[in-house]
Amino acid sequence: MDIDISKMFKDKNKEILNNSLKLEMNRNLETLKNTTDNCVSLEINKLFLFFKKYFDEININYTKDDLLGCLYKERKTINDIVNSEIEKKKNIIENDFLKKETEDVLTEEYIEDYCNFLKNETDRMNNELEIKLKTEISTVFTPTIIKKFKLEKEEYSERIHSRINSLFKENVISRIKDQITFRDESLKNMMKESYKKYLDLNKSTVDKNIENN
Repeated sequence: MDIDISKMFKDKNKEILNNSLKLEMNRNLETLKNTTDNCVSLEINKLFLFFKKYFDEININYTKDDLLGCLYKERKTINDIVNSEIEKKKNIIENDFLKKETEDVLTEEYIEDYCNFLKNETDRMNNELEIKLKTEISTVFTPTIIKKFKLEKEEYSERIHSRINSLFKENVISRIKDQITFRDESLKNMMKESYKKYLDLNKSTVDKNIENN
């Protein structure tokens, strides 16, 4: 087999590996979007129950539709922030890692590089996500609730701030980070499985080369 043909097969095998990684990454991160959406929905439901009970307790005039409208709008805003970061992560992995130049034959060092790249990217994503979510919840969502339902009285506003922070902000951020970490482990396992298939393809290519010679 000519050297150029041998290289062609090696490049093809790498392409198969990369395509497999891209496919699994897309599936994985789409699942992450659905999971984080469920996490946000859970905390939104908890907030609704808290507001309903507290508003009745302090005789605040409100309608269920108004309250749900505010909460569902915030749910969408938070999901948009999270999904935007997930898409950013996906694009960075694809463009900065999967498309980079590599050796003709990939070694286990490629797996290590991938895992390290994934960790660094997840650390970046988690930091940015935490800042954006805390900013949104503290400077937009909480003040909106206080103003809309006339909760400017200090004892009311302090209770609202405290409850949102403990029940919503910390739980949402913590749960989302946990899910991102869990999905990272899944991506690492997928990489290892795909790499084994890549090695099998390379071995098959070598075996055919020996047979033809």
